[in-house]
Amino acid sequence: MKKALARIAASGFAFLLVACEKQQTDERIYFVSGSTGGKVDIFVNGNPTNGGKALTLFLADGKNTIELKGDVPENGYDLRVLRGLSIFDAEAQMIAEKRQEASGKTDNGTIEFDAAISGRWAWESADVLGTLSSEDQAAIYTIYDNICAEMKSDGFEPTALLGRGDVVLWSGSQEHASNFQRQLKEIGTKIPPRSELVFQSTTHDKLRLLAGRQIVMLTCDQGKLVYLGPPQGTDPPESGEIKWTFFYGFSEMFFIRVDGSWKLLVPNL
Repeated sequence: MKKALARIAASGFAFLLVACEKQQTDERIYFVSGSTGGKVDIFVNGNPTNGGKALTLFLADGKNTIELKGDVPENGYDLRVLRGLSIFDAEAQMIAEKRQEASGKTDNGTIEFDAAISGRWAWESADVLGTLSSEDQAAIYTIYDNICAEMKSDGFEPTALLGRGDVVLWSGSQEHASNFQRQLKEIGTKIPPRSELVFQSTTHDKLRLLAGRQIVMLTCDQGKLVYLGPPQGTDPPESGEIKWTFFYGFSEMFFIRVDGSWKLLVPNL
């Protein structure tokens, strides 16, 4: 995603978002901060990522590598890996840092560090990818189109995606799956009337595919890939005001190929 890393770190990753997010207290997460310029894509262990608080989902237990791909700024960059209760944790632990004060080159910046990750993510058992064929791309776009059509339908429920054969949860943990199902049901009871919501999706010509070792990221340069919620541009809450809002959508989508079949990865951590 071609945005400054400082902005990415503050953006949402999960496809269910609210204006005020409960802080995680049960498990520390890994996240990145710093500034890498607007024309750099972040690859973690060979896979494209949106960075930010979602970093944990792209890490494996043991040694990990982050690589910057694209036009590294001439005035340098600053990349930090931290671990804490949230991206706002003032006591977050610094895991690794790399600074390059000035560079007239566009070669890749890399950073290596160790991480402690319990369990395995679904992408770790996925097919290792090479160059995406036209058939691969068509399969990804078909899943995207089908998800958009389902979300656009009047009877759409947040739990609907979990029953699809072309969707797989990021974490196979039974605890994570059960908690996620419960959260979706709870959020489903708070969805405003459909008459108050708008649906928007991105046309194929504005989509961008980034292929990694096992994960493909589908994104666009502006806005969200697909959005179901109140009209965008609504005034933010006043200072000190707590205002809950709902939207359901994807700022980016991640896909893996399992035994030749493409699946949408849904984060459930």
